Amino acid sequence: MSFLWYTVAVMVKIYKIDGLDCANCAAKIEQAINKLSEVERAELNFAAGKLTVTYADGADVKRAFLKLVKTADSIEDGVTVSDAQAAEEHGRATRKLIFNVGNLVKLSGVVLFIAAVILQFTAPGGHGHDGIGYAWNLWAGMDEPREVVYTLLYYAAFFLGGYEILYVCGKRILSGRFLDENFLMTLVGIGSLIMGENLEAVAILIFYQTGELCQRIAVEKSRSSIANLAELGVKSVNKYVADGRIEQVSPERVDVGDRLLVKAGEKVALDGVALNAAVLDTSAITGESVPVEVGAGDSVYSGSLNVRDVFTERVRKKYDESTIARIVSMVENASAKKAKSEQFITRFSRVYTPAVVALAFLIAIPFPLIFGLDLQQWIHTGMIFLIVSCPCALVLSIPMSFFGGVGAASRRGILFKGGNYLEAMTALDTVVFDKTGTLTRGVFEVAALLPAPGVSEDVLLEEAAWAESQSTHPIARGVLERYGRPVDHARISDYKEYGGHGVSAVIRGKRVLSGNLALMREHQIEGVTESALSGTHVYTAADGKFLGCLVLSDAVKPDAAAAIADLKTLGIKRTVMLTGDKRAAAEAVAQAVGIDEVHCELTPERKLEILDSLIAEKRGKGKTAFVGEGINDVPALARADVGISMGALGSDAAMEAANVVLMTDEPAKLPLAVRLARKTRQIVAVNIVFSLFVKAVIMVLSFVLQALNAVPPNFILIAEFADVGVALIAILYAMTILRYNPVAKRPARAHAHTHG
Repeated sequence: MSFLWYTVAVMVKIYKIDGLDCANCAAKIEQAINKLSEVERAELNFAAGKLTVTYADGADVKRAFLKLVKTADSIEDGVTVSDAQAAEEHGRATRKLIFNVGNLVKLSGVVLFIAAVILQFTAPGGHGHDGIGYAWNLWAGMDEPREVVYTLLYYAAFFLGGYEILYVCGKRILSGRFLDENFLMTLVGIGSLIMGENLEAVAILIFYQTGELCQRIAVEKSRSSIANLAELGVKSVNKYVADGRIEQVSPERVDVGDRLLVKAGEKVALDGVALNAAVLDTSAITGESVPVEVGAGDSVYSGSLNVRDVFTERVRKKYDESTIARIVSMVENASAKKAKSEQFITRFSRVYTPAVVALAFLIAIPFPLIFGLDLQQWIHTGMIFLIVSCPCALVLSIPMSFFGGVGAASRRGILFKGGNYLEAMTALDTVVFDKTGTLTRGVFEVAALLPAPGVSEDVLLEEAAWAESQSTHPIARGVLERYGRPVDHARISDYKEYGGHGVSAVIRGKRVLSGNLALMREHQIEGVTESALSGTHVYTAADGKFLGCLVLSDAVKPDAAAAIADLKTLGIKRTVMLTGDKRAAAEAVAQAVGIDEVHCELTPERKLEILDSLIAEKRGKGKTAFVGEGINDVPALARADVGISMGALGSDAAMEAANVVLMTDEPAKLPLAVRLARKTRQIVAVNIVFSLFVKAVIMVLSFVLQALNAVPPNFILIAEFADVGVALIAILYAMTILRYNPVAKRPARAHAHTHG
């Protein structure tokens, strides 16, 4: 068993659960574990094969774990859970042996079944192949011994080929949880044997197990996308140690501030800052295939591949906090947050299967007895209903559809934190955008210095830079970059931020204000001259005296206009921009990219109020998304129906608060995310309709044909093949999302650089 667990909190553990390939059984295991007195909450992520357990306070974890393992095994035979590396190796070896022995036993059953079929259908006077039997001189004139032999072969094939189904069924009957597909197959198989339909009895079990094997392969194939993602991690790194020597160590042993050497062809293991130029392939985390050039002082992210030359990085985050670790965690945990369709199918299957079993019983026994019909024939029809009642196609294909959608999106640098958010994306009709860093590049440059009379440009710039030096806002970075000199933070005190307005600080004994006009008016600064220049304005004052204004420019992202246009082609009815910037700059950006509605000069609180009103207007009709990237966007990201973080490589807080994370700063990824979500939803809908339609057709057809006394030979095998085939087709169709390549409008390069 491959094993993974780690402590999220004192009493929360995550285990790897292996041998589980049935979504319906996964739901039963989760429900049973949640009933354990030592467990406060358990979530089983079927798609990722992970079990998250929150233990109750004071619980004996070791004892509870043993009960947990026993509970899982009682529901699904062969399921293994482990919390030790030694148990991992032992479990893997044992399971491999059991798997091989089990396969040999099943294979022997298949061989005996084939031999029995050959003997039966080559017998003189047999099933349409009379002439063939005469060529077998050994058996000539010995029809009765031959019949005894192939009958015994059928019985041997039944118990050898279907031993696993029979064993699991018996085990679950003893536990009281027997109403599942194993019970149904056992009931139908034994019923067929009793009625003398030996070929059907064995074929039913073999077909079913063949279908289960194909389903298991399909499930493992989908899980491999997570395994491939986890392999993006690096096992060892080249760390600089004393005297400039380089030592190979595991990434977990690297601390913040350490220096690492990254050779050509190696992956970056931890987030850091480049100390010299490099060219990186970031496709693993952003989905973009074009290599990125970085210079000294630029950020580099784990999972990136060093394309050429050696470079050195200084680590700024520990291994478990790195970008790739968070990506793997988010994608692995995505299936735990189930979409409404998944929740519906889980509830539906709990009612559907017992209902069909009850209907099968009524058709098999009371119906023919009441109307004086052939009891054996109608029992045969009832068994067809039992076969069709298996909900595998629904309960397995639908979670796999959402899991596949999450995986397909992650390959393109779009991270959905759950199937519920992916489903919500399909119902979007309003998208609300932040401006700076979302629609614009968020890289401000000082375009003009407008000092007040009697104040020099140098004084204006220095006071503004010192005041902004403790802010993380892009505007502050632009001012500091223009200043270009070190700031003595020891001479700065009483720093304050005024949300959406600016900052203030005591600098060398003077109270300096830096922000917008509202901040100047709030502090009753006299002599403020409002600038008419286009751009973002930073007004500065010291000890109540107005010093002047800095004008900064911010360019619109090249693909922003095309992305907005593409969203509108997808049926998004309303696009809104919320910004703390001035009206002139905000409206210029809105006009450049095609935004319908603008609200400007907003504080974070006011942004949230407007978003609330937009959601309230809809009254549950359609979904509203908020797209942002900064710390000040966190409340809105959390409040929206779907919070979408732009540029996860920039803001950790936004990444944590968002429901969907776009790993690049490209607005073009947003319509791509909508297309992927809608395609996934379409696959889910098709699978639901297709599965229920085929099941209904088989049930109605079997009833009608039996009523007309026109049931073809071995029709029950057709029903079994249809059931298994439907499940397999549904799963394979669900996995087509992994190869889905939506054709989106190609983003056009914006020629105008609009200030904002």
